[in-house]
Amino acid sequence: MSTPQEACHELLGSALILLQESADTALDDSVSSGLRRALDVVKRHYRRLDRVNRLGAVVALAGLGNVGKSTLLNTLLEMDIAPCRNGPCTAVPVEFQRSENLEIVVFRKGDLPWTLPCAEHNELRRHLDWLAQDAPGESHRQIERIVVRSENAHLPPGLVLVDTPGFGSATIDSMDSEAAGGTHDESLLAGLQRAAQVVWVVLAEQGIGQREADFWKRHLSDWCDDLAVTGCEGWSDSELVRFRKRFERLFGRHCPRFHFVSCRDGLGIVDLRHRLQELADQELRSNATVESLMQLARELSGWIKELPLKHRDVWRRDSWLRFRQGPDPYLWKQQLVTLLDVSYGS
Repeated sequence: MSTPQEACHELLGSALILLQESADTALDDSVSSGLRRALDVVKRHYRRLDRVNRLGAVVALAGLGNVGKSTLLNTLLEMDIAPCRNGPCTAVPVEFQRSENLEIVVFRKGDLPWTLPCAEHNELRRHLDWLAQDAPGESHRQIERIVVRSENAHLPPGLVLVDTPGFGSATIDSMDSEAAGGTHDESLLAGLQRAAQVVWVVLAEQGIGQREADFWKRHLSDWCDDLAVTGCEGWSDSELVRFRKRFERLFGRHCPRFHFVSCRDGLGIVDLRHRLQELADQELRSNATVESLMQLARELSGWIKELPLKHRDVWRRDSWLRFRQGPDPYLWKQQLVTLLDVSYGS
């Protein structure tokens, strides 16, 4: 029997074919347009699952400099381990992995990894403070990333958390070029290429600027479903609601989930840990993807029922039959068929 992740991948592939072929052969432009919008959503899930299969459960914390990414990571892990001080200080991506060993592994350009075993956490922290700082000198410029391995009950097995440099020294238009200005931006994009999913971190008092939203749309929209808002100490429920309503319009249909957190008061930390556990667990992640697909199917069903009667046969018949008859080890497809079988009898 296939794993939940394999079955989810097959289900998304079948849904892609059904939507693509039905949109291509639709006789009405409005039907074709509606199916293609749904197709875009399924493609997004499919690309993300491919990325997770390729990279594993690697989750990066990303955002502007000095918004509290390292402080948030320390709070999530309940360890004073990620370098943080007043002002941005993470110059290269720092990956945190769960391990019985206490050590730092440094990856340099054109060189073998360098492993630093540590006797206790204070020693590890001293090494990390020096390695991760934005210091002059050839030795620091050659560092591409740092891996920190330690035993931590709050870091789920298999999950890798990545503390990334803050972006901001290069323009958005230069991000796609090899000549992107600013070593922090280069390091950030290099770190994001290794991440399967991203938690975007913003500071409550700063809000979300258009430049940040543009960066999210260009680089993160396919694999960033979570936005952590730090510095929410003392905020009332109505203030949190106003913040969400003010900024969620910047993201359009694919608005990430807002997590309001306070590293000082502990607000939202437990919920964010649970979310990271979901991202690390193959079955939980697959179930969340399937539930998103079910929600899309419910929306499609309602849309089809509102179409004029002559346009309700939206599914190409041979594509629909193939979709129904494919493998369904977890009965997910059966649920989708029940929701989408608006035009044809069972």
